[in-house]
Formats: sequence, structure tokens, C-alpha cells
Amino acid sequence: MDKGTTAALTASLLIVVAAVHTQALSLEQLRQTSKIVRNMCLKKTSVDLALVEGIQEGKFPDDQNLKCYMKCCMGAMQVLRQGRYNVNAAKNQAEKMLPPDLKDRFIAMLDACSDQAVGEDDCEMAYQLTKCSYEADKEIFLFP
Repeated sequence: MDKGTTAALTASLLIVVAAVHTQALSLEQLRQTSKIVRNMCLKKTSVDLALVEGIQEGKFPDDQNLKCYMKCCMGAMQVLRQGRYNVNAAKNQAEKMLPPDLKDRFIAMLDACSDQAVGEDDCEMAYQLTKCSYEADKEIFLFP
């Protein structure tokens, strides 16, 4: 792991730890925090920024760089590793970081999509999970 990646992950972890020890983050605070992961994965995957910005609007073109960007983000969040989606890790993060009014809805979204953890590779799996999450609850969907 290069120094930039290590620094980005360390900064993300410090923000998460601070949130865990104080209070849950608002959806807007989560959006701001996710920019760290976004910037790291943009550099790693060379995906077009317009495609990344389209994710939040429900635009999911069949683009390999975009799919691998999603994989990078999920890997940075420790929920997708070596071909395995860890829904429990995602739920634990939701429990610790989300405000009470979003927690149950977010966990329901995770449950609704856990069976979508399929694909010919990790990039495709991340794509299917992300797309399903958006379709499950567009209002609270958040992706770096």
C-alpha cells in the first residue's frame, strides 16, 4: 500500500473512531467523510469523474473502471475483500456511524441486497451491490 493510500485510510479511520466515541454522523457529514475514499479510489481506478458522480443519481453504466471504483470503495470500507461481501461489517459500521433515524432503513437496505453479492469478479459484485442498494432506498443511498 502506498503512502497516499495509507494516509487516506488512516484519516478515514480517525473520523470513524471519532464518530464512534462521540455520536453518530449526519448524512451530510458522511458524504463529506466519504470524499477521502472517493479521492483515493479515483486515483487507483482512472474512472471518469462524471461516471462516479452519476452513481448518486442512479446512473449505473456498464463500465469496467466504474465497477472497479466501486470495488475499491467497498474494500476501503472493509466490506468487500477477496471475493467476499461482509454484510455484518457493513451493518456494524451502520450501527456505529449512522444517526438513529437512518440506522434501521440502512440496515434494511443492506439486508435487501445481501443476496446480490454475486459476479464473475469483485468489480462486478461491487457493481451489483451498489446498484441494488440504490434501488432499495434512493433517499438514503450514499456512495463515495
